[in-house]
Amino acid sequence: MQVLSIGVGHTVAEAKAWKQQFGLTYPVLADPGGTVWNKFGMGYIPHNTVIDDLKICRYTNYGFYETQIRNTLTTYSAPLVKIIHTFLPNTEDTTNNYRVPAEIYSGGNLLTDSIAVYWNTDGGSTFTMVQMQNSGGDSYEASIPAQPTGTTVYYYIYAAADNGKSSYYPLAGPDGPARFEVLIDTIPPVIQHTPIEIWLAEFWPATVSAVITDTIGVATATLEFTINNGATQTVPMAAGSSDTFTATFTGSVSQGDVVNYRIHAVDSAQAQNHAYYPVSGWIAMTISQMVDALVLDLDGNANSGPAIRDALLSMGIETHYLTSMPPLPELYRSIWVCLGVAPNNYTLDSAEDTALYTYLVSGRTLYLEGGNFWKDDPRGDLYFEFSIGTLGSGAGDAGYMEGQAGSIAAGMTFNYDGDNNNIDQLKTKTGGVAVLKNMSPEYLTVVSRDAGTYSTIGSSVEWAGLIDGSREILLMNYATFFGLDPDTPQTPTPTPTFTPTPTPTSGCDTTGVTITMPSHDFGAGDTVNAIVTVCNADLTPYDTIPLFVILDV
Repeated sequence: MQVLSIGVGHTVAEAKAWKQQFGLTYPVLADPGGTVWNKFGMGYIPHNTVIDDLKICRYTNYGFYETQIRNTLTTYSAPLVKIIHTFLPNTEDTTNNYRVPAEIYSGGNLLTDSIAVYWNTDGGSTFTMVQMQNSGGDSYEASIPAQPTGTTVYYYIYAAADNGKSSYYPLAGPDGPARFEVLIDTIPPVIQHTPIEIWLAEFWPATVSAVITDTIGVATATLEFTINNGATQTVPMAAGSSDTFTATFTGSVSQGDVVNYRIHAVDSAQAQNHAYYPVSGWIAMTISQMVDALVLDLDGNANSGPAIRDALLSMGIETHYLTSMPPLPELYRSIWVCLGVAPNNYTLDSAEDTALYTYLVSGRTLYLEGGNFWKDDPRGDLYFEFSIGTLGSGAGDAGYMEGQAGSIAAGMTFNYDGDNNNIDQLKTKTGGVAVLKNMSPEYLTVVSRDAGTYSTIGSSVEWAGLIDGSREILLMNYATFFGLDPDTPQTPTPTPTFTPTPTPTSGCDTTGVTITMPSHDFGAGDTVNAIVTVCNADLTPYDTIPLFVILDV
C-alpha cells in the first residue's frame, strides 16, 4: 500500500518544503494546475481517495472520516502478487535454451498452473506459453528455445493467486513485453566516468566508480593505475546496481604524488571486445592537502567574489577562486558562494544544490550570498540548512545596516551600495542568529547558524557592497566563526607623494637636472613629483613632471 499527499495549487518547491517542514516520510506531490484535483476533488479540502492495485477508485470523499477509510483499506488491500526478475541480456548463443528465472511472492496461495512465461519472435499479440516450475522456495524458472542469429525474442511472466490478485512482469504484460536479441557482438562496452583530478591525502584511498554498459553484458571491469609512474597495478571493479562498477585504490600516497589511472572493460562476446576510459592515455590525479577556502563566484557581474578572495588571502587564509562547481568540494574546509543579485543572479540547479548540501552536512562550513536565493529561487535541501525564513522580496531598499547584539557583527554599522534589486528580506528560524539588520525598512540581511558539526552564514546582500565600516573585520569574524584562524587584515598605508622646492635656473642645462629634495625617509615604491627646467618642449620652466619612482633605497 502506498500513501501519498498531493498539494493542489502548489509548486514542486512548495510541496518539498511542506514535506520537510512537517517531517513527512511519504511522497508529497505538486499539482499546481489542479490536474489531479479536477479528477477527484469535490470542491473542499482535505480530500481522501483510495485506489486499489487494479487502479479502481474504491473511496473518494472530502473531510476525514477515519472509520470509512480504514474499512475501505481493509476490504481492498489484499496482498498483491509480486514478481522479481532481471531482464535477459542480448546473447550470441544460438545453441542453448534461454533460462528465465524469477522469484514470485503472494499473500494468498499462488495458482501454480497460472505461473508461466509467454514468448514470441515477431512482437505480435500471439504468444507461446511455457509453464514455470518451482526450483525451491519462492523461485521459479522456465526456458525459451534457442533461436538463430538475427532473432528478437519478446517475453513476459504472469502469475495469479487464489485471493483474486495477479501480476505481470513487466507490468504491461503482453502490451509491453521484455525483449532481447540473438546477435554477433562486435561493439565494445561503453564506459561513463567523471575523472578525478585532485584527491586529498587524508581521504586516501580513493574509490572510483563508472557506469559500464554493453550489448550482451560486461564480463570484467578493472581499475589500472600507477603511483608516481611506478609499476602498473590492477584492482577488479565490483558490479553494483544500475550498471555501476566500483574499485578502491591500493597502496599509500603523500601530498604531491600523482596517480595515473584508467578503466578497462571487457564484454561477454565470444570474440571479446575491449574498451578503455580514457580512450587513450591516463587520467592524472594529484594528491593534495585540504585548502582553507574556496570562493565559488557564480555572480553574473562578479561583485563580491574577487573582493572576498583578496580579503581572505590578506588574512593568511589559503584561498582558491572558481566560477563553476569544483569536482571535489571536499578539498575545501569552507566554501564561499556568491550568487549575485537580479538581474545578474545565478540560480543553483538541482545537482549543484545537492553537491553543496552534501558537502555541508558532511561537517563543513558554507557562506552563501544571494539577493534572490532565499525567497524566489527553488528550495532544495541546501536552503533548509541555513535556518532562514523570508518576509518577502524587497524593492531596492537595502541601505543602512546595524550588527545585532551577541552576533559576529555586534557593534558594527554599514551603509550599502551594492546591487540592490529585490533583495530578499530575511528572518531567523530555529537555530538561526541575526547578524546584520537593515534599519529602514527593518529586516535581516545576514543570518548565521552553528549546527554543531557544521555551520552556515546566509546573506541577501553582497559583502563587497558594505561601506562606511570595517567590512574586512566583519569577514574576519565570518572566517573565525568557520574556524579558519585568520590573521588580522592589514590596512594598506597610503603611498606618500612629495613635491620638492624648485631651484630656479636660467637657460637650459643640457647635461642634467638638479633637484633640491626635502629631507625624508623614502621607501621602495614611493612616488616623487619633481619640478624641473625643461628645454625644447611646450612646457615652461618649473612645470611639474611626474614621476620619479624610488626603485630601491
